[in-house]
Amino acid sequence: MNNEKCAPQGTPIYSASITREQFLFYENRTVAKLLLEGKNLEDIVKQVTDENLFQLPTQKSVRSIARACFNRLTFTHNDALVNMIANGSASDAKLALLYAFMCQNLIVRDFMVDVIGEKFRVGLAIFDKSDVARFMFTLGNRVESVSKLSDETVKKVKSVLVKCLAEAGYLTTIRSTDLLQVSPSEELIRIIKERGDGDMLPAFNVF
Repeated sequence: MNNEKCAPQGTPIYSASITREQFLFYENRTVAKLLLEGKNLEDIVKQVTDENLFQLPTQKSVRSIARACFNRLTFTHNDALVNMIANGSASDAKLALLYAFMCQNLIVRDFMVDVIGEKFRVGLAIFDKSDVARFMFTLGNRVESVSKLSDETVKKVKSVLVKCLAEAGYLTTIRSTDLLQVSPSEELIRIIKERGDGDMLPAFNVF
């Protein structure tokens, strides 16, 4: 990885994979620290599994979670972002991880920019789950792959999006209706701008 904007490992897509990968702050923070030690995917999966670093009751999903974290963290090829996720304050690290999630998955990106960013722009500090429902309905009319998702999958995607807001510090809990102000660090704002993703900044209450 390096700090230059370069071709990611893959192209960001509208993917329902967020229903199984989700936000995973603690797990991503753990993998980020191992990445900074110079470990590759195989080494990380082995260490996470052998030492039960995710502290999960069973090992059944550890390998797939470790791989998902690795893929998200390396997607942007940006050491500064990984370092922020690994060693930054909890609030800074969560916003940095959210940005990495937005880079990887277009459902997350569009939701954060079109729904949350727009609320910040107009000064509307109220959030309702109907906002997510309208977003997914509109997205389904616009994006063919989303229109083909089953009702059950759409329901799970909506749930994950709300959980992301709570885990990243936009909501106090998943049942909250008050949209909280977020304050990304100058370092994160710089990274986002340097990567040419200034259109994502409204999602972080930056205009």
